[in-house]
Amino acid sequence: MSNNHFCKLLIAVCLFLCNGYAFSQINLATWTFENTPSVTTTAANVIASDVILSSGTPTYPTNGSGKAISGASFSTSATLTKYFEFTITPATNFTISISSIVFSSQISSTGPVNWAIRSSINSYATNLSTGTNPTAISPDNQTANLGTTIQNVATPVTFRIYGYNASGSGTFRFDDLKISGTITTTLPFINLSRSNISFGS
Repeated sequence: MSNNHFCKLLIAVCLFLCNGYAFSQINLATWTFENTPSVTTTAANVIASDVILSSGTPTYPTNGSGKAISGASFSTSATLTKYFEFTITPATNFTISISSIVFSSQISSTGPVNWAIRSSINSYATNLSTGTNPTAISPDNQTANLGTTIQNVATPVTFRIYGYNASGSGTFRFDDLKISGTITTTLPFINLSRSNISFGS
């Protein structure tokens, strides 16, 4: 095979591998909160923001062998007012589908008993998932399965994790936040059938 033929074949294979390809379920982003709200790891072609608290300043108390992020003074009713927030953004020419959000949570004796997750997909109008916060933390004790709610999105998606039904100004801490799903290129698929590739003479 001539160098010219080999180069054409190599280019065709690279186009096949890089275009029109959807990845399997992976961790799109993770946060471990070791004294920082910044993301710890992201998948290729995924951008993730810091986790912020809607009001007040987060703290990073010791959580087992590491740290967690924590806030205080959440809603004392079923009204959703205070939350942690983060954003996931696909790179240019990619879309994301988000299947689940997993984290560990714990509250103090007067912290918010319940949590709810909402997203910017519908302007935070409805809950994607809800749960109950324990007073003793354990690994990955909360899972929000999102089903097909967030599929093939090419724009940033912001999530809010609300705490509510607190009995006072107690704390809500969470740790080891993991966002799972898929990332897919939007570039056109290259047809590599023999009739569409010419290697010349």
